[in-house]
Amino acid sequence: MAKRAYIGIGGTAEKIRKGYVGIDSAARKLKKAYIGIGGVARPCWAGGEIVYYGEITPLSTARRGCGTAVVSGFMLVAGGANAFTAGAANYDTVDAYDKTLTRTAVTSLSAAGWAIAGASINGEKAFLGGRYRAGSFLSNVDVYDDALTRSNTSLSQGKYNVRGTNVGCYALLAGGSVNSTYYYNVDAFDMDLTKTTPLSLLADCYSGGGNIAGVYALYPASSTGSSAYDADLTRVTAPILSHASGSYAVGSLARSGLVFGQYNTTMDVFDENLTRTTISPRSVASIPGVTALEDHVLAAGGYIASSGSWSDMVESFDSDLVRKVITSLPKQMSSNTPGTVGDFAIFPGGEPAGSGVTNSAYAYTFD
Repeated sequence: MAKRAYIGIGGTAEKIRKGYVGIDSAARKLKKAYIGIGGVARPCWAGGEIVYYGEITPLSTARRGCGTAVVSGFMLVAGGANAFTAGAANYDTVDAYDKTLTRTAVTSLSAAGWAIAGASINGEKAFLGGRYRAGSFLSNVDVYDDALTRSNTSLSQGKYNVRGTNVGCYALLAGGSVNSTYYYNVDAFDMDLTKTTPLSLLADCYSGGGNIAGVYALYPASSTGSSAYDADLTRVTAPILSHASGSYAVGSLARSGLVFGQYNTTMDVFDENLTRTTISPRSVASIPGVTALEDHVLAAGGYIASSGSWSDMVESFDSDLVRKVITSLPKQMSSNTPGTVGDFAIFPGGEPAGSGVTNSAYAYTFD
C-alpha cells in the first residue's frame, strides 16, 4: 500500500509525488521512504508512477479463462482453456510467478477447467474454485498453502464464472452460473478450510467482486442492491450502480474500490462506508483485466462490446482517483486474468484480437 507525505507550501499541505536525494553529485529518485517506529522500519512514503516493465517468461501453455491468486510471494495462474467453445481443450496446469518474475510449475489442479475464481487470505492460502470442463460444471476448490502444497475442498454446487475476493480472515467465492441459470449463493472459507454460507447475494453475480478498503467484500449490481460482506460475513445492502452494464470488474484501493462496467464508461466508486460516487469516465467501455499495485488500480485490455473489438489500453488510478493512460499492452487483449506479486502487476495469457489464445505475459511496475 502506497503511503503519502505532504509539505507545507503557502499555508497549504501539498502532496509530495516525487523525491530525490544526492548521491555522488547525482540526483537519485527515491522510490520508498521508511521511519523507525518501536525499533521497526515502517514505510511512510512511496513516490513514482506505474510504468510498463516488459514481456516476461510466458505461461507454460497458451490459454484463457485462468484463475489467479497470490500465496506466499507467488502469483498462481491456474487452469484455462484454448478457446471460448464447448469443445475447447481444458488445462489443469498451475504456473507460479515469484517476486523476481521467475516462473515455476506447482502441483496441478484436481481437475482441469476454465472460468475459475481466485481468492487469497492474507497471502497465506490461495483458493481456486469452480470451473467449466467439457459440458460439466465443477465444484472443485483447490487450495494452496504457503509451501505451495495443494489440498482440496468444494463449493456448495458445481458452477463456473464464480467470483472470488476476500474480507477479514475469509476467502469468498460467490455467484456464478450453469448455462443460463445464475446463482446467488456465497461460500466463505477460513484458514482451516471450514466452509460457511453467509446470506446469499441480493442479485445474481457472474462478474465483479472485490475488496473495498479492507473493510468489505463487494459484489456490485445494477438492480435490487449491491451486496457487501464485512469481516464477520454479515451482509450489508450497498447502493446499486449508477448504470446497468452487463459484466463488471472491481479494483481495490486502500480507501475505496472502483467498479468498471462492460457497456458504460462511467465509473462508480465505493468508499469504506459504502458511499457510492462517480468519477470521470474512461475512454473506452470494456471489461478489462483489473489488479492493484502500490495503491494504484490497473485496468488493461478487454472486449469492447459496442464495436466487437478488443482493447490494448492500460489505465491506472491512484488513491486520489486520478486517472492516467499508460503504455498499452503489446496486443489488443481480452480474457486475461491479472494479479500482483512483489513489485509487479502481471497480465498473463488471454485472447488477443484475431489470433486464438496466447501464453504471453506482460508486467507493469512502480517506478
